[in-house]
Amino acid sequence: MDYSFDNKQEFVGTSLNDNSTNSIPPKNNLALAIFTTACCCLPLGIYAIILSNKVNTCFSLGQYEAAERYANDAKKWSVIGIIVGLISQIIYASIFLLNR
Repeated sequence: MDYSFDNKQEFVGTSLNDNSTNSIPPKNNLALAIFTTACCCLPLGIYAIILSNKVNTCFSLGQYEAAERYANDAKKWSVIGIIVGLISQIIYASIFLLNR
């Protein structure tokens, strides 16, 4: 029996001579999305949580570009939610203080 391996043999979607940078999953920004949901803007935070959950799913399926896109979108919508939440709190506080 010969147990030698060919250098071009593929193992679970990667080859021995593959030097790709896709072995590290992108940051899914789930903590930022949860913070946005809890503290700032519920609808945009929920959308960011949905997007951040898709990051790991796409990465495990080998869809690296989609995982990166979902990670960037989750961060974008979390930041937008934080900004919208802060602006709405400032407006609410100013209206409350003006009607005193």
